[in-house]
Amino acid sequence: LMPLDEVVKKYGPIKLLKMDIEGGEHEALSEFQRWNEVESMVAEFHINQLLAQRGYDIEKLAANVRERTNLLYFERCRMAD
Repeated sequence: LMPLDEVVKKYGPIKLLKMDIEGGEHEALSEFQRWNEVESMVAEFHINQLLAQRGYDIEKLAANVRERTNLLYFERCRMAD
């Protein structure tokens, strides 16, 4: 397991970031700082009751990503609680 900032630092700029980390995307992307090194993104954004109680929201996450990079596509996924 490696923070996304470390991946970009180690391997260089990313043309297409594909993310499907079963609910972990909220935390991973909220802490990510190297947005200027990501050209485009495709992702599954997950939510369940526990994530919602922590204040996570798929639409807010998608808007945040769109502000920082080219979000080509994202799928809304409801996870079991």
